[in-house]
Parts: sequence; C-alpha cells; structure tokens
Amino acid sequence: MRRNRSYGSETGTDCRRSGWFWDGIGDLGWVLSLRSTSGIVTAMPHIHTDSGQHDITTSAYIMRVDGAEPALIMHKHKLLNQWLQFGGHVELNENIWTALIHEVAEESGYAMSQLKLLQPSLRLKQVGNAILHPSPVSVLTHQFSDTDHHHTDIAYTFVARESPAAAVGEGESADIRTFTAAELAAIPPGEVPENVRNIGLFCLQECLSHWEEVETSQFSIQYPETLG
Repeated sequence: MRRNRSYGSETGTDCRRSGWFWDGIGDLGWVLSLRSTSGIVTAMPHIHTDSGQHDITTSAYIMRVDGAEPALIMHKHKLLNQWLQFGGHVELNENIWTALIHEVAEESGYAMSQLKLLQPSLRLKQVGNAILHPSPVSVLTHQFSDTDHHHTDIAYTFVARESPAAAVGEGESADIRTFTAAELAAIPPGEVPENVRNIGLFCLQECLSHWEEVETSQFSIQYPETLG
C-alpha cells in the first residue's frame, strides 16, 4: 500500500458511526483515519474522499506451487486485521500494471521476474496502439469497511516457485503465510473477506488447472512504438 495523494472532504468529516473520519491534508494528502478511545491509531490514504466515491485498486493472488500442495500467499492487513491478497491503490499518475508492479514488490518482496502470470487460453493478445493489460481473474467493487467509500479492484493471479528476493517494504505487514485450499476455506468468518476467500479458492482450484502460465515480461508499462 503506497502513500498516495487524495482530495475532497472537510477535516474531521465522520464516515457513518464506524470510527473512521477524514483527518485533513498534509504531506500525504487526505487520509481516512480510525479513532479509538486512546486517539487515532492509524490511517489509510484514499484518492477520492467525498461520500459515495470510488477508488481504483489492483491486487495480486500469488500462489506457491513448489511445495507438497499449492498454497495462496496472503498477509494480515495491519489496519483491517484480516487476511488479504497483496495490492493497493492505482495512483493518479499510474496505470494498473505500473501500480501492480510496485504493490507486489512492496507488500510481498517479489519481483515480477520471479512470478508467472496465469491467463485464460482464450484472451485478447494484441490491440495495436494502446497498452494491453493482462486478463484479470476478477473485477469487483466492494465497500471499504463500513464507510461510504468504495474500492473497485482489478485482480490478477500468479504462481511462484521460490521465496521472494526482497523483504517487504518499510511499514508493510510482515505477517505473511500460505494457505492451501482447505486452510483458506477454514479461516473463520470475519478473518478474511468472503470475496477474497472465494477468489482465492477459484485461483487454487480452477486457474491453476485451466489457465496458462505467461511471462510477466510480455506486458509493458509503455505504449507501443507504433502509437500514432
């Protein structure tokens, strides 16, 4: 999760009765903070801050396939205290693939060169004078906690056969573990969002068997030279 810049509501605007409020603008831009009886405990940056607005996020479901059984890698989100895939906001100066590259590196330690992207065999492979992004495993919109703020997430699925080359970024969750399909299904309700559980199970049970492994280097953050 990178610190991005966001704009909108007035300082101290409450988001329903959840304990969340817009905490004002500073070096990080507007942030959505969480109150506790002892004060502000943490903050989550957002790009759009008016009631009912949406941010675009991107995420990665990464599976280790070099063990006895395939397993999904997840981290425990430091703010939400739930098991999640890796990912974060697409900032205003980024496209989806650019954002995913740095989010994966910062939150998991993986370089894209260590991963293989899973893609359906029947997919669009060329468009000409535009950047073609991979086919996602899911595109969904969900409510952020119990606030009137929403994330539209574009998710991709990958396989890894080695440990990450780097440590997670400063400030990111270091509580990372793998879950087999059975273990993912057995996580108690509330400890993982149900949409994350269901997408993770789909990746483990369907994508691994029926989708193709593709080199991540096939996808670019640059426009084709033929752009005209």
